[in-house]
Amino acid sequence: MAAHTPAERRLINETLAGLRFIRNWISRAAGLGELIETGTGTGRITSWTWKPVPEPALAWLPPRAQAWEQARYRAYQARLAGHTIGKTFGQAVTFLTLTGGGAASFTDTSQHATRS
Repeated sequence: MAAHTPAERRLINETLAGLRFIRNWISRAAGLGELIETGTGTGRITSWTWKPVPEPALAWLPPRAQAWEQARYRAYQARLAGHTIGKTFGQAVTFLTLTGGGAASFTDTSQHATRS
């Protein structure tokens, strides 16, 4: 993350937080149809669009969990809603590829050090 500008880091963090919101939304038995507009045309998944969604009811959660989930909801609305799935996952893949490449290098170095 240090290689990114503050604006890039904010975009990355908010995109990943928005994806966490989706994960949590789905884990509560909500359907993807509530989050995705498939539209018409080619039918390519990458062209589907994230729908804006109403603010979730969070009263059942403890205050700290409410704040955490509310932050993820705001990130979803800011970075995903109205954008295509292709754009969202494209940003995530770029970040995760860079991060994964660094982690693999670190892991490889660590394994060599423990074998010595």
